[in-house]
Amino acid sequence: MMETLRALAEPSRFQIVELLRDGPRPVGDLVHRLRLHQPQVSKHLRVLSDAGLVEARVDAQRRIYALRPEPLQELEVWLERYRRTEGRGTEEQGEKACTHKTIERARMMNSETFKVATPSDLEIAMTRVFNAPRRLVFDALTKPELVKQWLLGPPGWSMPVCEIDLRVGGAYRYVWRNAAKGKEMGSGGVFREIVLHERIVCTELFDDAWYAGEALATNVLTEQGGKTTLILTVLYQLRETRDAVLKSGMESGVAVSYDRLEELLASQGTSVKEKGASPS
Repeated sequence: MMETLRALAEPSRFQIVELLRDGPRPVGDLVHRLRLHQPQVSKHLRVLSDAGLVEARVDAQRRIYALRPEPLQELEVWLERYRRTEGRGTEEQGEKACTHKTIERARMMNSETFKVATPSDLEIAMTRVFNAPRRLVFDALTKPELVKQWLLGPPGWSMPVCEIDLRVGGAYRYVWRNAAKGKEMGSGGVFREIVLHERIVCTELFDDAWYAGEALATNVLTEQGGKTTLILTVLYQLRETRDAVLKSGMESGVAVSYDRLEELLASQGTSVKEKGASPS
């Protein structure tokens, strides 16, 4: 069962399982829906196959993948024991809480380099180490075609609008959409400070803001030994706002997005190496 949880912990693999729940799909369809490169999707499918979660059949030139129900049934039996023994709240509440905690614990297995701190009464600081040079991380934070691939939060969301005017005084605009749930969410702000490859400071305000005033987000990037440490510090106007954001579980969405960013950076690093390789 632990192998099943570890396989589902990675956001893209979790999304593959969700897609296959509707029926078998060819690799090309998964590549299109996940917006990942085919080698990345194939790697995820191998992990899911090794965990017994998916199986493949060959149809002419295509490989068709489908879910195998046995590992999920085993997980369901395990969850059922918690439903019977907790005895608190309704059965629906117990199932939801147990499933949420299980998935979040599993996801954190793949987010060991992600840390959350509260440097002051008004701030949340989130730190992540990426196995990539600082210039690639900076590009992924500031180029719309890259931001749209990773800044998505939990599975099921897309970013149809990503506009970035990268200059002091320039504005940015993000819109996320969850078609299955019929939901849309937008945010934007203005860049206050930009130091190439080192620092980005901008305001942040959601369209349907549930807290007073703007937040101020500061990204600081440092590189050592080919790895980049990214520290995102968000400053709120009130302590009550900071505490409410912490309770909302916002950091879990950031952790999932950073996992996705790590994948994107890995694929970019591979592309750079391939372009720089001399012919034999």
